[in-house]
Amino acid sequence: GYVVEITTPPNIPLPSMNLVDDVNKLYISALKPTTKQGLVRVSGLAEFAGWKDIGILSEPDRAQYLYEQTIHWLPHLGFYEKAFHSCSRPVSADDVPLIGRCDNFDNLFVNCGHGSKGWTLAFGSAALLANVINQKEYVKESEDINPEPYSPNRF
Repeated sequence: GYVVEITTPPNIPLPSMNLVDDVNKLYISALKPTTKQGLVRVSGLAEFAGWKDIGILSEPDRAQYLYEQTIHWLPHLGFYEKAFHSCSRPVSADDVPLIGRCDNFDNLFVNCGHGSKGWTLAFGSAALLANVINQKEYVKESEDINPEPYSPNRF
């Protein structure tokens, strides 16, 4: 996947929630500004390719496209410093993250396979994994997340 990060001064208005552009497949997240700066992280696009076949160096137009779409939605961000990145976004076969203990190893826990939803699911996934590690019993009527659909042993 591709990422554009735009650094802003702390007093610049930023979105108060994540924005999703389903047509162009991009996700815009404003990170809470520090006293010195704010940060807008834009991610999107996916390539099903080998490790050596992806990246900013081989596909600079992809990241530039994300940036141009961001400026379309938030034109005031076009005046600030930007950085481009690329990363792997491993995804499970059923597009549901693998979260929990692996049956073959008592001390191996995983939290992976989120695909493009890594940032979106981060806090819930961490809470679920903490419950599994601490052997907290799932109670259906509680606010806890049922660990069964996310089991890494479901395949």
